[in-house]
Amino acid sequence: MQKQKKVIDLVTISGNCRTRNSTFNQLKEYVPDRASLESYCFEEGIPPHINARVLLLTGESFAQRLLDQGVSFENSAVVIAKRTLNLDCIELLVSMSSGKNILVVNDSIASAMDAIENLQQIGFSDLNYIPFSPEVAVDTLNKDTIFCTLSVGEGELVPKGFDPVYEIGTRGISGETIAEVWGILGWGQDAVQKYINNYLERVISATRRTAEFADYLDTANKNLFSVIDAVGDSLILYEPKTGLVIVANQHFKKFSSIDNVMGKHISQVIKDELLVDFLLHTEDGQREILTECNGKKFMVSRLSINGERNIGIFRSMEDIQTENSKLARQLVQQGFYSKYSFDDIRGISEEILETKARAQRLSHTDLNILIEGESGTGKELFAAAIHQESSRHDKPYVAINFSSINDSLMESELFGYEEGAFTGARRGGKVGVFEMANGGTIFLDEIGDISPKMQVGLLRVLQENEVMRIGGGRIRHVDLRIIAATNQNLQEKVRQGTFREDLYYRLKIGYLHIPPLRARSQDIAYLARTLLDEEGGNQVDFSLELIKWLEKQPWHGNVRELKNIIIYMNALRTSNTLDFCNLPDVLYFQNNIEHEQISDVGCDDLLSLIDKLLKNEKLLGRRLLLEEARKNGLCQSEYALRKKLGELESKGCIIMGKGKTGIKRV
Repeated sequence: MQKQKKVIDLVTISGNCRTRNSTFNQLKEYVPDRASLESYCFEEGIPPHINARVLLLTGESFAQRLLDQGVSFENSAVVIAKRTLNLDCIELLVSMSSGKNILVVNDSIASAMDAIENLQQIGFSDLNYIPFSPEVAVDTLNKDTIFCTLSVGEGELVPKGFDPVYEIGTRGISGETIAEVWGILGWGQDAVQKYINNYLERVISATRRTAEFADYLDTANKNLFSVIDAVGDSLILYEPKTGLVIVANQHFKKFSSIDNVMGKHISQVIKDELLVDFLLHTEDGQREILTECNGKKFMVSRLSINGERNIGIFRSMEDIQTENSKLARQLVQQGFYSKYSFDDIRGISEEILETKARAQRLSHTDLNILIEGESGTGKELFAAAIHQESSRHDKPYVAINFSSINDSLMESELFGYEEGAFTGARRGGKVGVFEMANGGTIFLDEIGDISPKMQVGLLRVLQENEVMRIGGGRIRHVDLRIIAATNQNLQEKVRQGTFREDLYYRLKIGYLHIPPLRARSQDIAYLARTLLDEEGGNQVDFSLELIKWLEKQPWHGNVRELKNIIIYMNALRTSNTLDFCNLPDVLYFQNNIEHEQISDVGCDDLLSLIDKLLKNEKLLGRRLLLEEARKNGLCQSEYALRKKLGELESKGCIIMGKGKTGIKRV
């Protein structure tokens, strides 16, 4: 009959010889005298059969590794050891500066990660740990960014050049694990007490060695709690898995009316079941919720820290509204304000004065406004002036142009986005211009270029006064006045089906049409004089003929075109009188030629004028001829003159010279 193998009380399995020896020596100090203890490691090999009352594994994956190697241990109670750091390393760790990159070396990545977790658990969580083991390629590490290396009893595994290297020793078995094993084996708890006493002695010894840091740490802790208490919102740090409160500031204690909340379940300090459910459950991904407590409304936000702990932030709606007012003032200070008033809109004609009066009346209302007018008439000036004159003048004024940004960018500009909403999204997300303009005015220029998709979003804002950021789940209320402008025929676009009718009438509650410059010719001379003065031409005059000519032009570019011509003429003038010779080349006006009716001047009339002018001149310049033709009402443009001269030359009546040669009579 085969003799049955003896049952061993406690068998330990480790990854390498160093850990095996360290674990064996630590446990041997506490096991009863008659107890049997054996230890093995994968580095040297494991026997095929293990017959133990308790099988203590120093790694979580070791049970599977034993099964993969065909080792039988079915009669054993398996315990996964919890490890603890060598306390002798505390003095070294305390001396390290926070925020540094620290390389942590162990025999496997899993072991290195366990060591890092131990470091963080005992309070050294302000260092940036980088796990390393032989299975990691050294060239993946940036040596220049690593402050130092910590070896967890594996100094020979540290890659070359990663100095300085600090040895923090092999991790030991925790008191919790010893208590668990001793309980299974039915051994006396005096050994556990002995372990605890020894551990406390080591803690005291390590504390004495780091006494010089005690005052600093105490001050740091006090400062930390001072910072937490200084946060204006109610704040609570808790574990979502257990529901236990870890830290709460003074504001939260007032919010909950409970002085001592730390260590209590969150349901004991918050009576609202919906709110407790929101704080503890994260499946729906919702990050904010509106609730009411003691007659006040609060916005509660939930933030996750590495999935292990959550922060709950309770902000009263009164505080949020106050902050929005502060934000509005900051935006105004940063340039989001109206730079123009009605004084900047110039003109003396009845048409422009009536338009300004109507705009001023509209500014005293809170109606949305649609401004229509040709390009260059000053729609943006009117929009800014209306905001400046309104009750919202001390709130933000934000302008955006629909013709300058593509559709996808426009959506993020208008509505904003949450962090991670799309690839390239800014960390922390982005506030959209609808939120930026909250309380104030938003000017939507070139509204005729808005896409069908954006029309839907804008209509929602107009109807509900609500926006939702891209990738967000929270609806935000906004108080806005919208002023839109276009140089297109929106009614025609509505008939064509490219512009929503409901959006059109939502925008056109208030309406303003800006008359073109050619419809208020009385303003042309006044504006020309004003613009010339602004360009430093105070001592410069216009010829009467030039003013009359300016007043007859169609000005399809309106005031903007007039301003450009004044700037041009003043820059190139050679005297203190601006005349026809200072006008730009005919090509400058080519966009106007197709709109201008060319006079039917007869060739005989033009020949008579040429003969008259050539009495005292051998050659006749086209510029002089054009001036005289205008004076005599024969034609108003150089284009028309060139056309008639071409006809006369083809008939053999004149010779057209090139360049400055001029005109000869045949």
